Amino acid sequence: MKLVGIRIGCLAEAVLLFGFISAIGAGSLSAQIYTDTLADLAAHGGTLSIGDKSFTDFSYQAIDLTSFDPAQIQVTASIGSDGVYYLTWAGNVALATLSTAVADLKLNYSVMAS
Repeated sequence: MKLVGIRIGCLAEAVLLFGFISAIGAGSLSAQIYTDTLADLAAHGGTLSIGDKSFTDFSYQAIDLTSFDPAQIQVTASIGSDGVYYLTWAGNVALATLSTAVADLKLNYSVMAS
Protein backbone atom coordinates (compact mmCIF):
# COMPACT_ATOMS: atom_id res chain seq x y z
CA MET A 1 0.00 0.00 0.00
CA LYS A 2 1.26 3.43 -0.90
CA LEU A 3 -0.01 6.51 0.90
CA VAL A 4 -0.14 9.59 -1.26
CA GLY A 5 -0.60 13.15 -0.02
CA ILE A 6 -0.86 16.35 -1.97
CA ARG A 7 -0.40 19.73 -0.30
CA ILE A 8 -1.07 22.88 -2.23
CA GLY A 9 0.00 26.17 -0.68
CA CYS A 10 -1.54 29.35 -2.04
CA LEU A 11 -0.14 32.87 -1.79
CA ALA A 12 -2.36 35.41 -3.52
CA GLU A 13 -3.99 38.81 -3.38
CA ALA A 14 -6.83 37.93 -5.74
CA VAL A 15 -9.04 34.96 -6.48
CA LEU A 16 -7.24 31.75 -7.30
CA LEU A 17 -9.17 29.25 -9.38
CA PHE A 18 -7.56 26.03 -10.42
CA GLY A 19 -7.94 22.51 -11.65
CA PHE A 20 -5.15 20.08 -11.10
CA ILE A 21 -4.11 16.59 -12.09
CA SER A 22 -2.39 13.93 -10.04
CA ALA A 23 -1.07 11.32 -12.45
CA ILE A 24 0.44 7.97 -11.71
CA GLY A 25 2.71 7.59 -14.73
CA ALA A 26 1.97 9.15 -18.09
CA GLY A 27 -0.02 8.26 -21.18
CA SER A 28 -3.34 8.73 -22.90
CA LEU A 29 -6.75 8.11 -21.34
CA SER A 30 -9.14 5.47 -22.62
CA ALA A 31 -12.88 4.94 -22.21
CA GLN A 32 -12.63 3.16 -18.83
CA ILE A 33 -13.31 6.00 -16.35
CA TYR A 34 -14.79 6.07 -12.83
CA THR A 35 -15.79 9.35 -11.13
CA ASP A 36 -17.13 10.54 -7.76
CA THR A 37 -17.00 13.74 -5.74
CA LEU A 38 -14.36 14.33 -3.08
CA ALA A 39 -17.15 14.95 -0.55
CA ASP A 40 -18.78 11.58 -1.22
CA LEU A 41 -15.49 9.67 -1.24
CA ALA A 42 -14.34 11.23 2.05
CA ALA A 43 -17.66 11.10 3.92
CA HIS A 44 -18.61 7.54 3.02
CA GLY A 45 -15.24 5.80 2.90
CA GLY A 46 -15.60 5.63 -0.86
CA THR A 47 -13.41 3.67 -3.21
CA LEU A 48 -12.53 4.15 -6.85
CA SER A 49 -11.44 0.79 -8.27
CA ILE A 50 -10.06 0.33 -11.73
CA GLY A 51 -8.08 -2.60 -13.09
CA ASP A 52 -6.00 -4.01 -10.24
CA LYS A 53 -5.89 -0.64 -8.38
CA SER A 54 -8.13 0.51 -5.53
CA PHE A 55 -8.00 4.15 -4.41
CA THR A 56 -9.34 4.51 -0.84
CA ASP A 57 -9.05 6.54 2.38
CA PHE A 58 -9.86 9.87 0.71
CA SER A 59 -9.65 12.88 2.99
CA TYR A 60 -8.99 16.58 2.75
CA GLN A 61 -8.10 19.53 4.94
CA ALA A 62 -8.85 23.05 3.75
CA ILE A 63 -7.28 25.87 5.77
CA ASP A 64 -8.16 29.55 5.27
CA LEU A 65 -9.71 29.16 1.82
CA THR A 66 -12.51 31.62 1.12
CA SER A 67 -14.26 29.17 -1.18
CA PHE A 68 -13.93 25.39 -1.18
CA ASP A 69 -16.72 22.88 -1.77
CA PRO A 70 -15.59 19.24 -1.81
CA ALA A 71 -18.92 18.34 -3.43
CA GLN A 72 -17.73 20.29 -6.48
CA ILE A 73 -14.33 18.53 -6.71
CA GLN A 74 -14.55 15.62 -9.16
CA VAL A 75 -12.13 12.74 -8.63
CA THR A 76 -11.75 10.46 -11.65
CA ALA A 77 -9.86 7.18 -11.88
CA SER A 78 -8.95 6.05 -15.37
CA ILE A 79 -6.62 3.75 -17.24
CA GLY A 80 -4.84 4.67 -20.42
CA SER A 81 -4.53 2.47 -23.48
CA ASP A 82 -0.93 1.87 -22.35
CA GLY A 83 -2.15 0.37 -19.04
CA VAL A 84 -1.13 3.35 -16.86
CA TYR A 85 -3.56 4.37 -14.08
CA TYR A 86 -4.53 7.98 -13.27
CA LEU A 87 -6.40 10.04 -10.69
CA THR A 88 -7.60 13.37 -12.01
CA TRP A 89 -8.82 16.05 -9.60
CA ALA A 90 -10.93 18.85 -11.09
CA GLY A 91 -12.76 21.75 -9.50
CA ASN A 92 -12.48 25.29 -8.20
CA VAL A 93 -10.82 26.57 -5.04
CA ALA A 94 -10.67 30.27 -4.20
CA LEU A 95 -8.55 32.48 -2.01
CA ALA A 96 -9.80 36.07 -2.13
CA THR A 97 -8.24 38.72 0.06
CA LEU A 98 -7.26 42.38 -0.01
CA SER A 99 -3.92 41.63 1.60
CA THR A 100 -1.31 38.92 1.20
CA ALA A 101 -2.62 35.66 2.62
CA VAL A 102 -1.71 32.00 2.71
CA ALA A 103 -4.11 29.09 2.44
CA ASP A 104 -3.61 25.34 2.19
CA LEU A 105 -5.50 22.44 0.68
CA LYS A 106 -4.23 19.01 1.65
CA LEU A 107 -5.61 16.01 -0.25
CA ASN A 108 -4.91 12.43 0.86
CA TYR A 109 -5.69 8.98 -0.46
CA SER A 110 -4.26 5.45 -0.44
CA VAL A 111 -3.75 3.20 -3.44
CA MET A 112 -3.39 -0.56 -3.38
CA ALA A 113 -2.65 -2.94 -6.24
CA SER A 114 -3.87 -6.53 -6.13
